[in-house]
Amino acid sequence: MTDFELIEYKKSLIPQELTPRQIRLSLIQSGMVLSDIDIMIDNLEEPNKSVVKTLREYSLSYERDDEMLIEFAKQLWMDSEQLDWLFILWATL
Repeated sequence: MTDFELIEYKKSLIPQELTPRQIRLSLIQSGMVLSDIDIMIDNLEEPNKSVVKTLREYSLSYERDDEMLIEFAKQLWMDSEQLDWLFILWATL
């Protein structure tokens, strides 16, 4: 398998969409306290704070490539690769 094929294979494993339930359960299982997430959201600057709150409260799914999700993951000290692997893990819940 070439490097390119390996990269493409790894990308194919990454779910492009998850439900709020999958994400919340995975955060709990990874030791995060959901109220800590609320505090982090409250500490965001406007308009990001309102956008993230709206996304969290009303989204029926979360897309892997959503810019707000990526930015919020950075707030949790996650890089793109870590977020990819978490999406793979979360999809199993």
